[in-house]
Amino acid sequence: MQGILITPVADDESRLAELQARGTPVILVDSRSPSGHQCSVAVDDVLGGELAVSHLLAAGHERIAYAGGPLDLRQVADRREGAVRALTRAGGHPADLILVETPSLNVAAGQAAGAAIASRAPGERPTAVFCANDLIALGVLQEMTQSKVRVPNDVAIVGYDDIDFAAAAAVPLSSVRQPRTAG
Repeated sequence: MQGILITPVADDESRLAELQARGTPVILVDSRSPSGHQCSVAVDDVLGGELAVSHLLAAGHERIAYAGGPLDLRQVADRREGAVRALTRAGGHPADLILVETPSLNVAAGQAAGAAIASRAPGERPTAVFCANDLIALGVLQEMTQSKVRVPNDVAIVGYDDIDFAAAAAVPLSSVRQPRTAG
């Protein structure tokens, strides 16, 4: 065996340490080592969240929601952290970010998040939604359309990942692009 590329779902490094002790190189993919003992390749999701919300703030949005979850997924939490950093840097407070937590990262969860957002009175509704991924964003877009909430006029939506379906939507979504190649 040349080595292992792994995307762990838990922070149990003991099994990875056992492999390393036997001389097997281990590289974490899209994850960081809590102890710093494993090599890793990951996207800076905190920066991505900052970029998304900074874009929305620059466009004049003040009531911004973050749709995504579960929050114990590192990428989801990091993207939210970046969103909070952007708000704070702009003079806001972490509590200013309206959290719409989802149980998963799929279109159905996005539709439920969109329904929760659309059900708010227009004066209380966020004017923008930053979604943890493009599938959530597509679900939010579908629900906004269904609820006759105009995108982007009434509610702007920004996704994350820049999947092909985001650009092909009836209303093309803005999205934070993750690099597709090393470089």
